Amino acid sequence: VGMITIPNWMFLTSYENIRKFLVRSCHIDSLIHNGRGVWGSDFGSCSFIFRRSGLKGYLGKFKRLFQSQGSVASNEELVKRFLSYPDYFAKSDDFLKIPGSPIAYWVKESLISAFQKFPPLSDLADPRQGLATGNNDEFLRFWPEVDFKKSSLSSHACGQDKKWFPYNKGGDYRKWYGNIENFVNWENDGEKIKNYIDYNGKLRSRPQNTRFYFKESVSWTLLSSSYFGVRYVPEGCIFDINGMSCFPENEVFPVLGFMASKVCFQFLRFLNPTLAFQVGDIKRLPVKVLKDVEFSRNVEELIRLSKLDWDSFETSWDFSEFLLVKFSSGKGEVSSSLQCLRNNWDNAIEKTKSLEESNNKFITSEYGLDKELDPYVSAREITLTCNPYYRYGSNRSEEELETLLQCDTLKELVSYAIGCMMGRYSLDKPGLILASQGDTVRDYLAQISEP
Repeated sequence: VGMITIPNWMFLTSYENIRKFLVRSCHIDSLIHNGRGVWGSDFGSCSFIFRRSGLKGYLGKFKRLFQSQGSVASNEELVKRFLSYPDYFAKSDDFLKIPGSPIAYWVKESLISAFQKFPPLSDLADPRQGLATGNNDEFLRFWPEVDFKKSSLSSHACGQDKKWFPYNKGGDYRKWYGNIENFVNWENDGEKIKNYIDYNGKLRSRPQNTRFYFKESVSWTLLSSSYFGVRYVPEGCIFDINGMSCFPENEVFPVLGFMASKVCFQFLRFLNPTLAFQVGDIKRLPVKVLKDVEFSRNVEELIRLSKLDWDSFETSWDFSEFLLVKFSSGKGEVSSSLQCLRNNWDNAIEKTKSLEESNNKFITSEYGLDKELDPYVSAREITLTCNPYYRYGSNRSEEELETLLQCDTLKELVSYAIGCMMGRYSLDKPGLILASQGDTVRDYLAQISEP
């Protein structure tokens, strides 16, 4: 049988049964994974020949004509790739060794064998989907938009006064810590959300897995265009579908360290190459229990560095003071303060890079993949906001990146200055001062009696 189809049957969990049937009763003689562009701006295509015969151990021939998932190429470019790109050879039987039996023709035996050696992540942790409010416009707010005194983070809120709670909804690609910018209305244990119905009386919300709300977790963003962004989330947060979360039974740091590694990303790339990281994909990851003190310390330090970076901007509710002021030389010269701050950022970027490479090296060794995977991490992969490659993209010159970073830092200085003038912040005390509706000068003086 020769066919041309869209490639969703090759990887999606909803096609698992037909994949197993085909692999057990046939073998793939050849398959060309075209990517997008053959039929214009399509959803991708593949062409293949199945042979209905049991040639055990037969090596089928495979070819991939794209470099990154979702990229579109012209037919002329695809012809060049067909003639120049390497061939892959794989046995259809080997696909059955991988949970879900994806047609992962490019995967080497050393990676496949990990699924036989190690237990699935679901044995060590509970990956879960979270809350679906049914109407985010109704129930979600950016944290600066609400009365902070009614939030669970305020010392003024107690019991029934708590209305707004931190809400993890995924966000952009970022590792280790951050991306929690929203509050959700969970007043009276989510009474309004739990009873949110449409005009026909049908419940619109889906408050699932509520027993995991407010627990410490490892979280990731559902959709990604490049890498797998995994972050630590402390206690006190509700999570949603785009901010799916994993709840380890024992220690959080070893699980986070594995999930943030290059080894884990390699597994995910053939469990689900669409880069939509579902709970089912995470459950199937083969995990070796990594009981290494240095490894866990590295993860803890990476979280600390990422949190310091996240909290150094006003978008964090834990923002305490603007770093350009903190690094002030006392002479009032912005240029010298900026240079000191830039040096501090460079050190943080370099330290993050070194720790990530150390962890990658440790995990590749533990999995016996030293010859398969390079532990190297480029500066472009360091997800700190102070890293211009991450913040602005890597398709710019060094000079342009530095100019953008300097300009934005000076804009943030102006923003902080206005915040101090309006009483939101103060040079006399770190953190938020006035952050709630109706606050007055009297409330300011109650915290800072002699400003």
